[in-house]
Amino acid sequence: MDLMSYSANPQYDAVAILDPRELQKRITCQAINHVIRTIGTSKNTIAFVTMSTTLTHTICEYVNGSNCLALAYIIQMSFNLIYLAAAHYSGAQDEILPGARRRDYGDIHGEYVDWWTSVMGSSANNLKYDAISSLAFDNEEEILQRRDGDPALVSRVLLAGVAGTHSPNTKQDIIINHFADGNTLLHLPIDESSTGKRGKRVPPGSGFKISYTTRSKSRLSYSKQQEMSGFIAAAWAAASKAYDMTDFIGFAQDGYNANFYYRIIPEVRGFGLNYESVDVCGGMGDFLLERA
Repeated sequence: MDLMSYSANPQYDAVAILDPRELQKRITCQAINHVIRTIGTSKNTIAFVTMSTTLTHTICEYVNGSNCLALAYIIQMSFNLIYLAAAHYSGAQDEILPGARRRDYGDIHGEYVDWWTSVMGSSANNLKYDAISSLAFDNEEEILQRRDGDPALVSRVLLAGVAGTHSPNTKQDIIINHFADGNTLLHLPIDESSTGKRGKRVPPGSGFKISYTTRSKSRLSYSKQQEMSGFIAAAWAAASKAYDMTDFIGFAQDGYNANFYYRIIPEVRGFGLNYESVDVCGGMGDFLLERA
């Protein structure tokens, strides 16, 4: 996340006063280990929040005056998508196409577009969208942004105009970034034309990211997956008020099997091409076994 230490526009000062040292503070993990919701043998658990900045609340404040619950539909819609993605894998298989695993990229971009077209065309899916397309990126710029030891960015897909049944009149663009280790990173930009209750414009490049990795298909019906997604989004909004929260980290499971692990991350100064790990705090496997 690219944080600036100054601002050319005073209305962005609440965000701009954060300097790069906040990046170091951000990974201050507080264990929560709380079950958000249980449906049959399926559970969703918040494992950690990272502390020391109020970036999540700050972004919500620009858009809605103070309340993250008003933006929870974006998070809910994204988790509907993650459940759908997990349903297209079996066993402990990462969500990566064979060509990407071999680093034989070829027409990998077209293959990912086809894959997401199949996912979105599932009979269980009731998310609507306007278009799916490959999103080009500069390989040299991606290498410059890549941190030591991070996997390469393999492909980017744009889901344009996504809307759910819970917010049929509100569309959200979702950029899906696939990395060589199987992790996926969703970019959820907030419309820069949005104006808060106090007449403040949203800082350019603001929004949220969700890093996730799938493990196994959920046993929940699609309607129950939607219900679970709504509880995750509501818990995220509540945590943004209860803690000086930056990241919200957790997992979904059936019995002893993880369906997916996730990390919700605020963004304030532009979505780059960099990787974001799910497991910045560690120890989620222990929580998984406790909750089985």
